[in-house]
Amino acid sequence: MGTVCPNQPEQSRGGRGWIAVAALFVFIAMAGWISVLTLPSRQQAESDGAAPGTSRRPNVVIFVIDTLRADRLGVYGYPEPTSPNLDALASECVVFSSCYAPAPWTLPSVVSLMTSTFPCEHGVVLDGQRVGDSLSSLAEWLSQVGYATASFYANPYAGPMSGLDRGFDQCSFHKSTDGPILSEWLSTNGATPFFAYIHNIEPHDPFVAPERLVSQFGTVTEAQKRIIGERLLHYRRLTRADFAAGRPIGTTDNSAEQEKAIRAISEYADEINVLYSAAVREADEKVGSVIAALKDQGVWENTLFIVLSDHGEEFFDHGGWQHDQSVYEELVRVPLMVRFPQPAVVPREIDRVVSLVDVSPTVLDFVGHLKAMDHCRGRSLLPDLAEARQAEKDGTVLSDAKMFAPSMRINRKKYFKPYLESRGDVNIVVRDGAFKGIYNVGPETMELYDLRHDPAEQHDVAGEHAAVVARLTSFAAEWLRGCVRQGAIRGAADDPRELDDAVRDRLRSLGYVE
Repeated sequence: MGTVCPNQPEQSRGGRGWIAVAALFVFIAMAGWISVLTLPSRQQAESDGAAPGTSRRPNVVIFVIDTLRADRLGVYGYPEPTSPNLDALASECVVFSSCYAPAPWTLPSVVSLMTSTFPCEHGVVLDGQRVGDSLSSLAEWLSQVGYATASFYANPYAGPMSGLDRGFDQCSFHKSTDGPILSEWLSTNGATPFFAYIHNIEPHDPFVAPERLVSQFGTVTEAQKRIIGERLLHYRRLTRADFAAGRPIGTTDNSAEQEKAIRAISEYADEINVLYSAAVREADEKVGSVIAALKDQGVWENTLFIVLSDHGEEFFDHGGWQHDQSVYEELVRVPLMVRFPQPAVVPREIDRVVSLVDVSPTVLDFVGHLKAMDHCRGRSLLPDLAEARQAEKDGTVLSDAKMFAPSMRINRKKYFKPYLESRGDVNIVVRDGAFKGIYNVGPETMELYDLRHDPAEQHDVAGEHAAVVARLTSFAAEWLRGCVRQGAIRGAADDPRELDDAVRDRLRSLGYVE
């Protein structure tokens, strides 16, 4: 059983939040269309309280698999059997092949997911910061229209410590959530439409993957697992030595030690990849178990089921390990699979660039709670589905949307001198067709990659496309200014507060704190 969290935080969320946000912004500165889908009009959906194409509001399940790279799933092209349940589910889903996490680590990313705002708006970028009073979350919005709500989380960043318990009738910590856990809650829910948020974490620490699954992908001994776990933890501690000691980051330059630690981890690159595949397979089993529970409870057919990840993981793709050090594809391109209650939406793949900030407004649009969409920075993805179907009828290709900034990084915890010099501490992703730009605030540089010919981002072509670089740089700078302005208006993040012992222990087990 998990530990049930109170629906209201222990302390007031108001007060001095604007101070933390302002400090963050100073730091940054320094450094009718649905008819194609045979759905009723938006006005009708709002008035009758039912989801498009249904007689009652649909249930909603968001299943987050922490630290899952999109390219490690069969549905996204991975050749090994890491995801049989998700691959089967894909035949019922709209699969978004170019979805970006708003940030390359959990805390800011899940806050963005649930509030439909970017990190430079909500300002929750440090341990102990919480969502401020000015922002509402998807759970609160769905509660307003009669949903029973529950959160089952394995990563503390997705729970009360960041204010994401707000709006949930039940908020409970579980090392991993499966079908029986969900069924126990559903059995008390009756006929009320429900929203369940499930946040599992298997791929986050692949060195604990069970042997029964490891053996399907290769051979890793228990001694090797132990060494890998120790080396990853040692490296993580080095990256945040100043932050853990309460010093300004950069006070201590241990870059040489970090480089040594990176080389030590790389000695086990093959074994780490085997363990990660096994951990993904374990996460996939939990998805299958939850789907089976929804079917056993007789609620699957009227459930909007969304699978996604909060960020990816680097395996030396750009010279590093783990996450939060960049905004390259391995860290910010994530799976997004949406199973709509049939027959409202036809399953298909959509390659248009989207962000996790688009998930909440899509849910709100589909369930008919349109007023809440006004508070979202993201956009509903239902029009994309309509356009995709129309393009299919016309025999044309769905064109990408306008230039878009789907992801960003704000670093206030880690220090590695080579990264600071080349990337800075604030990075903005800009997508424009096949081009991906990374605007590095601080160095004031723009990296440019042609993902059509270089999906692994190994060749910076900025020197070959001066006009593109100028256009993306101007867009990124203006986007950041606008984001900062919105954050200043909202005054979103509370000041950091001390973590209680239970939360600290859970974060310590994940390697986030000392």
